[in-house]
Amino acid sequence: MATALAIQSTTDLHAVSIIAENFVQKHDIDKFAVAYIRQEGVEATEFVPLSNISEEFLEMYAERDYFLLDPLAQYCLQTRTPFVWEEALSLHEQPPIVRRIYSEAAEFGMANGFSMPVRTFEGLRGTVTFAGPRASFGPQERMELEVLGLVMHARVAELCRQIDSYMIDVKLTDREQEALKWGAMGKTSEEIANILGLTKRTIDQHFENAARKLGTTNRVHTVVKAFRQNLISL
Repeated sequence: MATALAIQSTTDLHAVSIIAENFVQKHDIDKFAVAYIRQEGVEATEFVPLSNISEEFLEMYAERDYFLLDPLAQYCLQTRTPFVWEEALSLHEQPPIVRRIYSEAAEFGMANGFSMPVRTFEGLRGTVTFAGPRASFGPQERMELEVLGLVMHARVAELCRQIDSYMIDVKLTDREQEALKWGAMGKTSEEIANILGLTKRTIDQHFENAARKLGTTNRVHTVVKAFRQNLISL
């Protein structure tokens, strides 16, 4: 498979993203994401190093703690078998909050998707997802997506480890560490501000400063990267 071979030879995440983008566009899938999940008891944090899903949706998903409410996200922690969303989830039988999550996902071009859980490194679990407005994924396409997903996951995992190994020594302030630690526990900026006796704007600034130091693009990415760099602990 030419796309898989091209991804295997890439040297950075941007190149992987371009190749994946071209592939999904040809198959009318539109969206893709490679994510890693670390779970400690009931708490879980998610790191999304590669995705063309709207940053607005990813931030909303994190801010509203949708990971803990999303039955398919939880299903990914329990199964090793790839699955199509609408086949694994009877949406009409779900509570209003779950229907809301998938209504919002559809608004961002993800009415249905194909997700594959994967084993990964350092105690993390991984998942590769392809999504779009389409209603079905045929057998041939599922097979192609599974092959591509495995290659994408392996290459992204390796590139992330290479990036981390060359990072300069990052220092976070005590307040930045506190904000990220509470963020890892699912707290919003408002809740963290109340806990620490600060303003919401100050908490947002701590997250922004930490993201700039770590070279991350959203709150979830910042929290998990800080965790993986042993800059915060839960």
